[in-house]
Amino acid sequence: MENPLRNSTLDASLYNEPEQANPDPPILFRHLVFGINEVTKRLELQTRAVRRPVIASWPDQPVGNLPPALKFIFVCRSDVKPTVLVDHLPHVIAAYNASRPPSFVKLVPLPVGAELSLAQALGVRRVTVLGIDVSNFVFVPLDNMTGTLF
Repeated sequence: MENPLRNSTLDASLYNEPEQANPDPPILFRHLVFGINEVTKRLELQTRAVRRPVIASWPDQPVGNLPPALKFIFVCRSDVKPTVLVDHLPHVIAAYNASRPPSFVKLVPLPVGAELSLAQALGVRRVTVLGIDVSNFVFVPLDNMTGTLF
């Protein structure tokens, strides 16, 4: 007989029951971009979109298909060797912020050891740079906390 007081997802490891594998990543992952190249590409795309003049027909790339804008960039600069790999990020972010976007991108340096902690939390090998977009209301408190840093 099954115990009705037990929470099956939390107690599965305690009772050696196999936990159901979730094939879909958490919804929060849709708002994260990680990796030096991926974050840089996304920032450059944001910058081009803000600086692009409005033209009735643009043959290269439709403006309406842009991903949500990144709001926070967390960089594990202390864990990167050589640091030149992330030295371009402040310049790319400054170029975006100088174009007077609707909301600024904030660059947040993380302490030594953050790269490993982030990688373990996300289930990947390394996370040197993590970008978070603004399309989720969950990050509003994060905006309030980082507002005093800059």
